[in-house]
Amino acid sequence: PAYLVEHDQTGGSGLGREIALLRGTAVHGLLEQPEILQSAEDASKLLSRITPSLPDEMIPEAIAEARRVLQMPEASWIFGHDALSEVSLAIDPPRPGPRMIGRIDRLIDDGQTLTLIDIKTDAQPPAAGAPPPRAYLAQLGAYLSALTQMYPEREILAALLWTAVPRLDRVPASTIVSVYDSLRRSS
Repeated sequence: PAYLVEHDQTGGSGLGREIALLRGTAVHGLLEQPEILQSAEDASKLLSRITPSLPDEMIPEAIAEARRVLQMPEASWIFGHDALSEVSLAIDPPRPGPRMIGRIDRLIDDGQTLTLIDIKTDAQPPAAGAPPPRAYLAQLGAYLSALTQMYPEREILAALLWTAVPRLDRVPASTIVSVYDSLRRSS
């Protein structure tokens, strides 16, 4: 998101940028392989491989956070067999510049609708109903733009999954397009 618009990257709750990034990588890694969360020992081993610099005291917190996400009512849909994980795609930027490579955390295809879900590990997500940060809307806009070009006949929906809460916020396409189009106009 920082490539698209200026974004606060200080990390959440006083963690600092590096620790916040490690924490986010840990939770993301666990959610990419949700079956591993059945064993705390296996989950800890995975984290020691993908985030060896994560402080030991944060490992149980990351595991607990990922497990809470999997307790959400929407979890079977988000992490089910119809969902693709870490979908890479090339994106034409909204203003002149090189093509960007993006990675959609979860992409769910029900045959008619594509739903893209971006997982956010912010320690303090916005309150329910509050607008997401502009940088996240720009990121969703880039994904939406690319998918619309690839699948012009399909309805494409977008949502943000806040792991700290946990909560799934569906984001109206009109809100996303408004922010993304404003980036084009500002170039």
